[in-house]
Amino acid sequence: MPLIRDKYRISQADDNVTLYNGTAGQESNLAKFICPDRTAFEIGPEDIFSLYCASTTPTEVASTCLVKLTHEDPNGITVRQLALVNYTVVTEFKDKLKLFTVGQSALIKPKDRLFIKINGNLAAGSAQTQFQISTTRIAESLKI
Repeated sequence: MPLIRDKYRISQADDNVTLYNGTAGQESNLAKFICPDRTAFEIGPEDIFSLYCASTTPTEVASTCLVKLTHEDPNGITVRQLALVNYTVVTEFKDKLKLFTVGQSALIKPKDRLFIKINGNLAAGSAQTQFQISTTRIAESLKI
């Protein structure tokens, strides 16, 4: 069957995303994306990663907090770091001149996981977390 490739943005609203409340002062998960069956996602060097993160008050986390984007196999044995930056680097969602690009390629296969992690000065609230990761979705076309 032929493959269909289309641009896709993974965000907090995606059905395959789980959001978490972060813990202040230690690295903690903010979001987990699990790649669905019969689908793959390709992240290229030009794809973007943006994040807004705040506590439940809501107070935005400090600009110097470390943010990490990782790709893991289904068993969590192979972990690849795709980004490790200060929070201030990934806060832009609109200005094309300021958007953070991942800068490397990754193929996210079925059941693989993407994690957004933060080591913040505040406990991040899941209801205040917003993000986007641009990708190319790869899936088989339906035979009709």
